[in-house]
Amino acid sequence: LLRIFAMKELIEPLTSVEEEKILTETRYSREQLKKDLEHLKDWLQKQTHLPPSRLTEGDKFLQMFLTGSKGSLETAKRKLDNYYTYRTHSELLENRDPLIKGYSDVLDIGYVCLTPQTGKQAERLVYVGLTNPDPEKYDIVLQLRRFLDVMDIKLRLEELSTSHFVVLDNRNGVTGHLLRVKPTIIRELLQLVQDVYPFRISGVLIINTPPFIDAILNKMVIPFLKKKLRERIHVTSKGHEIVNKYVDKRLIPKDYGGDNLSIKELTDAWDKKILEKREWFINELSERTDESKRVDLTGREDGYFGVHGSLKKLVID
Repeated sequence: LLRIFAMKELIEPLTSVEEEKILTETRYSREQLKKDLEHLKDWLQKQTHLPPSRLTEGDKFLQMFLTGSKGSLETAKRKLDNYYTYRTHSELLENRDPLIKGYSDVLDIGYVCLTPQTGKQAERLVYVGLTNPDPEKYDIVLQLRRFLDVMDIKLRLEELSTSHFVVLDNRNGVTGHLLRVKPTIIRELLQLVQDVYPFRISGVLIINTPPFIDAILNKMVIPFLKKKLRERIHVTSKGHEIVNKYVDKRLIPKDYGGDNLSIKELTDAWDKKILEKREWFINELSERTDESKRVDLTGREDGYFGVHGSLKKLVID
């Protein structure tokens, strides 16, 4: 009965104590958050270069950007602009149809899920991994797109930006998977995580990591992360037994030695929601910007984008 009840909601509501904790961490009072929300709505009305769907988003979505930007209204604006602009330039966001050829294969050979509950620090756990070591059906673009699909749904379910503790399991990772990974895709993912989506990451635990993957991470990924995020990454050859060192046992899936639902149960719930939202992904989430209408070009001249949104090479903060 408890298990059935737990799956009624992909994201369980925050308690008042958790809300206050997040507001404190993100440097907001409720009054200031309300003011910034109205300011952001007014600003969006004037950004005619952004897609029409910007005006149909709810308060939850906008508050996620505000709190995910640690109280910086200008950062929230920049990330929102990037959120829409990046769709034109990222291979990861080219086709959002979850029934596209190859997407079902990704569902079969791997998992991406988020726990509905929060931990003691008001964080939610994200689990990503492979269930099949055969690299033939592995498509990193679709696997990462699936991750973004989950996060796009989550952006509309929460009111305040909880932090994320991410567990990446390399248990079934083999050399053949790495041969299918393009450096440009890794770069795009880092850009999305750090300067587009309003993610707050409390930690990343990469488990079951063989030496060859460890070497790749230290050469191609970790050096390009911002300092704060680099310091929160833990790479280990140990398995799931180490996860409870970092998070509450009640949040850990039972196949990782915890008390939560299994990875499959959690993943199936998110995959079902993605398919239910297919039309939304195809329509609203596929709208592009109209750069001919952009008035302020300064927001496009940063470390990730050049003028008018053209991609520049990734810079290290």
